[in-house]
Amino acid sequence: MSDCMWTIESALELIRTIEPQARERFHCFIGLCGGVVRNGSSDKDLDLMLIPMNGDETPHPRGLVLFLGELLKVEFKTVNSMHYNRQKITPLAFYGAALEDGRRIELIIQDFLP
Repeated sequence: MSDCMWTIESALELIRTIEPQARERFHCFIGLCGGVVRNGSSDKDLDLMLIPMNGDETPHPRGLVLFLGELLKVEFKTVNSMHYNRQKITPLAFYGAALEDGRRIELIIQDFLP
């Protein structure tokens, strides 16, 4: 593995793999954010925002979290996000997991969604 955990290329490869299922089964988009977007790579983690789609179907971002856990063979757990001032932003839920190769992923969804 290189010095960085995630590059923009490795992040896009993962997103392109999961995006069709996210859209079709869970009615969510996958948004890339954090250090990978700012710097083109991150030695910390990959931040993905699960964004509900507008439309007739009900989005299921928490179902998408479970699906991603099955696909990646990890269990996403709630992350203690004290570094975010939750009083000043939309309520968010943070889920994190480490892959077998040591790379980490953080998923971010709106807290009040089903």
